[in-house]
Amino acid sequence: MRSLAATATALLMSTMATGKMIFPDISPKGFNTFDSYNPTVLNQSYVLQLAKQFAKVYGPLGYDTFTLDGGWDAGFDEYGVPIANSTKYPDMKQMSAEFRAMGLKFGLWTVRGIHISQVEKKVPVRGTNYTVDQLVDQEPIAGGANGSCLWAPDWLGINSSHPAAYAYYKNRVDTLVNLYDVDFIKADCMMCSPCYTGEMQLFTRAVKESPRDLVLSYSPGGGNTPKDGQWVAENQMGTMYRVVTDFHGGWY
Repeated sequence: MRSLAATATALLMSTMATGKMIFPDISPKGFNTFDSYNPTVLNQSYVLQLAKQFAKVYGPLGYDTFTLDGGWDAGFDEYGVPIANSTKYPDMKQMSAEFRAMGLKFGLWTVRGIHISQVEKKVPVRGTNYTVDQLVDQEPIAGGANGSCLWAPDWLGINSSHPAAYAYYKNRVDTLVNLYDVDFIKADCMMCSPCYTGEMQLFTRAVKESPRDLVLSYSPGGGNTPKDGQWVAENQMGTMYRVVTDFHGGWY
């Protein structure tokens, strides 16, 4: 989990959208729950209350995106894709509809890679004859072992050259769009060119090929530099990105 709040965020400008990814003329404005609210106390009712207050106070100022950060998911579907905690979020698609009725866009956090529990189960990659364990990086490209996220080591990196790699990430994006009706995706532990370049390209492609107009925000996996941001901008990899780590508030 990484926060967008109070960090350096860069916007990729364009007058035209590429595929279905949105490139607005001004930076998207919104709120992210990470750091402000412990995910263990959040649930659908609580989030809707927060969204109503957010829309009331900040909507008139142009803030229209509410993003639910890590902690919304619990478990995986039959293809190893994270799914919502049905106890805390019994109808996330309905929650998204209520957001829109308030004039808000709905965002969800997700993270790079395949969870180790699904690798151990060798679940299938949807639409292919492969299983997810066959996708895992065998080379220490970056991060931890098997290209894992340094701050989330249970999420293993994907060999982007594998023939089923795109199918896996497409299913991840399709699930966010079809099951949860998102407008905004915060893709975490992604931003680290060239170490995660291949996986970012797959994720970006899945977003651009989605039938839904989407804002894609990339957050760092560690070791980012302004040059990495330049690579994202020049290749129109996302709507927005940041190259610095979290700022948790306070003076240091």
